[in-house]
Amino acid sequence: MANLAQLTEEGTSRTIEAGGTTIHYHEAGEGDPLILLHSHGPGSTAWITFHKVLPEFAKHFRCIAMDLPNYARTGPILYNEPTHIVQSRMVLALMDALGIEKAHLVGNSQGGQSSMV
Repeated sequence: MANLAQLTEEGTSRTIEAGGTTIHYHEAGEGDPLILLHSHGPGSTAWITFHKVLPEFAKHFRCIAMDLPNYARTGPILYNEPTHIVQSRMVLALMDALGIEKAHLVGNSQGGQSSMV
């Protein structure tokens, strides 16, 4: 296992095509999947929201900190439906693309709301 205390934004950065667009995420750790969904706001990203806790979570889980649609390097996508529905559908698309059948979810603010849809 890599030195979790020295996780970097660049070293954990991944992209995958899913849900009709590019999804950007950070991945670290091993074990049961844990999807981390960030908050809303200008400049918000998965890394900004979770980089301080990622090393601790990664000791126990396969952490996937996803940039939500139209944040950082995920998207762009156009939609005409509630944001939380779009975000939750993109989470499922990412899980399918990564071969994840079920996962724990942690959401901060808007990410928490989308995880409940």
